[in-house]
Amino acid sequence: MKRRVPLQLSPQFRDKLKEIQKKFKVNGEERSLRDLSSDIIDLGLFDELEKRLNNTSIRFVIKMDRRGKR
Repeated sequence: MKRRVPLQLSPQFRDKLKEIQKKFKVNGEERSLRDLSSDIIDLGLFDELEKRLNNTSIRFVIKMDRRGKR
């Protein structure tokens, strides 16, 4: 039995998945958001997306030292 894991998505991505889900319902096919996300991963385009995201240089610094900031 698979455990359900909550998935945190951006509102835009969730809305797009729900639009796709509605199109399947119109054709009489029930698809869960979990199934749709699995299908997206299986697409060859997902590998290209991963490469593009990895090539993006986003840098950020998180300062954890809170001494003297009271």
